[in-house]
Amino acid sequence: MSEQSEMFDDIPMLSESMLTEDGFENPNFMPALEAMLNSIPETYERLANDPEWNTKRWTNYREVVGALAQWSIQNINDEAKDAPFFPPNLEKVLGYVAACLKPQFQKLNTCDPLLGCAEVSLCDINRMLHEILTIEEFKLFMEWNTEETMGDAWLDLSALLHNVCLTIRADRREFDRFDKQFKEDWAKNPNNPENQDDND
Repeated sequence: MSEQSEMFDDIPMLSESMLTEDGFENPNFMPALEAMLNSIPETYERLANDPEWNTKRWTNYREVVGALAQWSIQNINDEAKDAPFFPPNLEKVLGYVAACLKPQFQKLNTCDPLLGCAEVSLCDINRMLHEILTIEEFKLFMEWNTEETMGDAWLDLSALLHNVCLTIRADRREFDRFDKQFKEDWAKNPNNPENQDDND
């Protein structure tokens, strides 16, 4: 069995249908759906065996904070009633995350701890964000998941933190694509010393 199929085996299945056999709304559907969603492992657990997600690469903590800012705004549903332009206390949440991440990244960088860069995997990043924001239940962040604060535009916090990692993954893929293309082009470039005749 492949690692990918094993990964999906860990995802629970919904045990209740939306409608009863008579075509009426099943009162057990929503509780079952909520229980299923709450039982799905977080990204850093679910994708721990995925090479793209567990490979450590140089990343700056500001990349993480920037992606968090992007998705905190972008994940808001404009069709929701009274949807805010951005979540309340966004600046405070971002500042808190930056203050927590920077020393963690500096501690991991044994070459130059003063820099805010470290070799971390996407799972590492997701785990760090969850430890800072959801496991510790940072109040200003957790409120984004409530109707009291966000109305009908409340945010799925797990999806938000997953999307942060997707942005960083996209940046890594683009870097790899550019690097590969650059090396291929340089290998064909007549100015490349390896392509020049020793008698020239």
